[in-house]
Amino acid sequence: MSADRIPWIDLSDYGINLHALKLPSGRVVLVAAGDTGNHLNALGALGFRRTRQGHIVHPETKLTLRAVRTQFPEARVQDMARAAVVRITPAAPATPSVTTADSPPPTPVNATSQPVSQTPRVENPDHSSDAAATDHHIHNAQWLGVNRRGQTVYQDGADNRYLEGEPSGRFGPESEVDYLRLRNLNQLPELALGLVCRADRGEALRVDDLRQLAAVIETTESVTSGAPTVSLHDLQEALEVAAVKHLEQPHTAGIERAWQAGARMPEAVFRAAVHLIQHLPPATQRTDQTLALAQFSTPLPLAVAMRALLGPIGTGRSLLEPTAGHGVLLHGLPPQTRITAIEIDPRRAERLAHHWGERAHIISADILNHPDPVEPYDYVIANPPYGTLSQNSAITGHRTTIRIGEVDFPTQRLDHLILLRTLQQRHPQGRSVFLIGADHPRNHDLDTPAGGSRYLFNLLGDHYHVEAVIGLHGDLYRQQGAGYPLRLVVISEQGTGFPAVPERTPVARTWDDVWTQVKTLTRQIGPSVLERAADTAAITSPAQTSDPAVATGSDANATPLPEPTAVTTEPRPEAEPESVSVLESEPEVTAPDLSLEDELDAVMVYQEPYIARSQLAQATTRVPANMASALSRALDRVEADQDCTVDAFVGRELGLDDAALQASFAPEQIDALALAFHANDRGRSFIEADETGIGKGRVLAGAALRAWRQGRPVIFLTEKANLFSDFYRDLSHIGMRDDIHPLIVNAHVPIIDTERGTVIVPSAREQSRTQLLAQPQLPEDINLVMATYSQVCRNPSRKADWLCAIAEHSGALIILDESHNATGESNTATNVQRIIQASGQPALFSSATYAKRPDSLALYSSVLPVMFRNDDLAGMLESGGAPLQEVFSQMLAEDGVLIRREHDLSNITFKTLPDTARAERNRAMADQLASILEKMAWLGGDIEVFISEENQRLNKQYDLDNEKERQGNRAGLHSVHFGSRLYQLNNLFLLALKIDQAIEFGAQELAAGRKPVFVLENTMESLLKEVVTNRFEEPEATAAESAQVEDAGSSGQTYPMLTYRDALRRVLSAMMTYTERNGYGVPTTRFVVRDDLVSLSKSIQKDIDHFPDLPLSPLDTIRIALQDRGYQIGELSGRSFQLAWTETAEGQQMRVLQKLAENRNDVVYRFNTDVYQGC
Repeated sequence: MSADRIPWIDLSDYGINLHALKLPSGRVVLVAAGDTGNHLNALGALGFRRTRQGHIVHPETKLTLRAVRTQFPEARVQDMARAAVVRITPAAPATPSVTTADSPPPTPVNATSQPVSQTPRVENPDHSSDAAATDHHIHNAQWLGVNRRGQTVYQDGADNRYLEGEPSGRFGPESEVDYLRLRNLNQLPELALGLVCRADRGEALRVDDLRQLAAVIETTESVTSGAPTVSLHDLQEALEVAAVKHLEQPHTAGIERAWQAGARMPEAVFRAAVHLIQHLPPATQRTDQTLALAQFSTPLPLAVAMRALLGPIGTGRSLLEPTAGHGVLLHGLPPQTRITAIEIDPRRAERLAHHWGERAHIISADILNHPDPVEPYDYVIANPPYGTLSQNSAITGHRTTIRIGEVDFPTQRLDHLILLRTLQQRHPQGRSVFLIGADHPRNHDLDTPAGGSRYLFNLLGDHYHVEAVIGLHGDLYRQQGAGYPLRLVVISEQGTGFPAVPERTPVARTWDDVWTQVKTLTRQIGPSVLERAADTAAITSPAQTSDPAVATGSDANATPLPEPTAVTTEPRPEAEPESVSVLESEPEVTAPDLSLEDELDAVMVYQEPYIARSQLAQATTRVPANMASALSRALDRVEADQDCTVDAFVGRELGLDDAALQASFAPEQIDALALAFHANDRGRSFIEADETGIGKGRVLAGAALRAWRQGRPVIFLTEKANLFSDFYRDLSHIGMRDDIHPLIVNAHVPIIDTERGTVIVPSAREQSRTQLLAQPQLPEDINLVMATYSQVCRNPSRKADWLCAIAEHSGALIILDESHNATGESNTATNVQRIIQASGQPALFSSATYAKRPDSLALYSSVLPVMFRNDDLAGMLESGGAPLQEVFSQMLAEDGVLIRREHDLSNITFKTLPDTARAERNRAMADQLASILEKMAWLGGDIEVFISEENQRLNKQYDLDNEKERQGNRAGLHSVHFGSRLYQLNNLFLLALKIDQAIEFGAQELAAGRKPVFVLENTMESLLKEVVTNRFEEPEATAAESAQVEDAGSSGQTYPMLTYRDALRRVLSAMMTYTERNGYGVPTTRFVVRDDLVSLSKSIQKDIDHFPDLPLSPLDTIRIALQDRGYQIGELSGRSFQLAWTETAEGQQMRVLQKLAENRNDVVYRFNTDVYQGC
């Protein structure tokens, strides 16, 4: 059997795939994926279990075919591709320890020790590993950043700097660099390593982080002038060097041995490089020189891939890097390799010399002017600058020729010329790995080399063995500021008679694609001819340290990968298999002692940085990992169909040049508009599913602008009337304020300036609005109709009919904001679909949760191709479960009719803060409550027995002649089960316990200058109404009761303070009542009067009376407590009244006050403008 295939259990007949997953700790588990939902019982019988993340995992690695067939009779053993079976996850980066209150801060460099506060305080919770336990001991300290050792750096008011956390890495004695102080620009890469540490921990960095670090770096000049002296470009250059240095000290134990031994790179190294590049800030800082020299550094994962393709390198071999840059391609070489690195930029060459010292011969020169070596180089690895020859001062004119064999080859491309020039200097049996530019800037025909590339490959194929050509999608390079598609080329020995370069070559769009291609190629090509011809003893063997999944079968001394033995094949079904032995020779990894669930949480990747296709700015959002490549392919098609960039396409459609487009839209929004316009032009609707806060409103505004340019009005439907103002704001921000002529269908709804709080468009007079709605056509001076879904929720609906009429007449663009509110089976959904169909045009849907359930998809049928719009997609997706729904979203994204981007969740920490100060109080209350609930449970059980006995007695009272009266179960007794109340009581109790801690937290945040926002599941308004009306557990207050509450509010009537005892009493009261229905279903409320039950109820009542005071009006309690401290607290809720405390002869009581009517937009505006300090 070939090394790349293994025997494995095949459960495809059941829609299930089995994978062997190796976790960073070395633990190997079996994971079942696919249609597991319909086979949970069978998988459970085999020992699989569901983790808290939803993964179906077998914690052991022993699984026999005989055992599997007991649950899956059609299971069989197949020879499968190893890559399809084995999954390896990279180690998670270590988090440094944090100095707590018991650890004094170190004395700062060049400063005397300062007094410190003994009050625990989190100076920057966003960058603290445990804000609740950290005590920086520094009063009013400023967070500066992280140093190369992973320690946090702070500065106090006297400009003294402090370190927090345990140091890591091997950097020698502590120095000024560790305090973010710089005395020599050559130290800048060491200082920038702190950013690399943050990225390695999983923090998604942006250009702002570069800017912030540049501002706090202390140099001799900055101390004198008080202004930053490190430019962003210098810092970005240093960061690229630092990222390269980071690979010398990999955080995963055991990997360094593989790097330094010259072996093929383990997959963990590649994954670590991918992790790093996805979290470092994009390279956006360019100078005239960097653009002229096309200095776009090689992405770290590509450097790892190129090193892997170079193969094992013998002792003492020579290697040339002709365009060395920051030296990223020089790592992973054996220490005895004789390295020559040529760099045209003197500053970069100086950094290389400083970093590499005697390990490499660094030459500051142009490779095209540099003389040939005395002896040819054994290996060449290069990423030459792309572009025309006119960019290079060594070449006169736009075209030159170079002699290869007997051919004078003409070329206009700088990268082609450097490739050929270095081949002339290389050993005939050596190997070269190059990155060169593709043929078209927009990934067109990347799999089909054409023009100059085709001519180059024809030449190479006639004179060399071209072992591999892989197209690389431009998105892989976009992080480096380029985005141009590339080709990775591997060229081996010189000669003739080798296979020609194929007309079509493979293409890698994602980093997973890259590594899959690399693994396949390294097995195919093996070591270079130079190494195969040499004494194998002189070769650094990959067998000991390399990833066996990458190792080739060419080396006779290589240790083959042990076959996974998760299956036992016939004819020995009774044999007990060994444990799965996956990648045994992978370097060992030191990992913390985590549970399986914790480790799976740590290694699962759910988001990737979003690489915007728009080139006007850098994207700052993330994209679901399973949707990234699908969106990239969709944008490829847009650019191919339009024969221009997305910026040019969107700008043309909106009538905006690049400057205006950049001023109005973020790159994410431009990409979304391009997809939406392209989908609409194909007759397909579009779903804008970006997460809240990404900017869906601006995309809707752009779509509205395009419709107006086409002479079509816009019908904007949404959930709440306050969103009209938000949409108006987005239209205004793209320069359309003077062109908006709205008609608001809702009565008494104005449009408010959400930034200033003033009314922009008053609500229309009722008479004029009624007259407009009576017209069969939309007046010519109206181009925007706004309505909420509540306006079309009836059947029949006059307003829905009117909207259908004007949509049909005008071909209006229908925008459905918060579209999930119009899904399902309802009058609203039916009427909205009628409006879309009447317009005859594709619609635009906007919702971060567009399809919460499969039955929601009926509304979105117009996003599908016409042939599928009548299919029962809801039923199919419901039966397919979550996996099929996930795949369906991917399909929509790849078809260009859906887009979703998300906020970066890597830096968000969800913390549960135990209330340690009140732990004893809370424990005592919980014990006391447990006793009460236990008695209530006994009472509930006895009442159920009583009700059952009474029902049996009543049944006997009816004669058979009266049987018809009892049809439909109308007669009998019914009571409320205590179990249905227990969940509510528990939630209320936990909420009440947290009020005091919430007040303390809010006060601390306000004192620190931050605005707390309190989010509660329950406002307790219904319970408050029960106190006022003396009723309990009614679904809604009657009109009289509501009036009673309002009257109480207006009169300021007082009531005893609401406590948790009130909730317990009301539940007990409800338990002691039951409903009796006669034979005709007429209900009568009766009380339980049986002596033993009444006696138990009174006993419980006494226990409740002794239960301590525990306030149960959280919104009011928090608001009043913080207002007493001098802060103004807003409220964004649907309550109709509030409470205030007052002192009476009976003690403190609550006064019911009518809540002032306050528009939601006004609350938001006052919060944003500091009228409210909290909410």
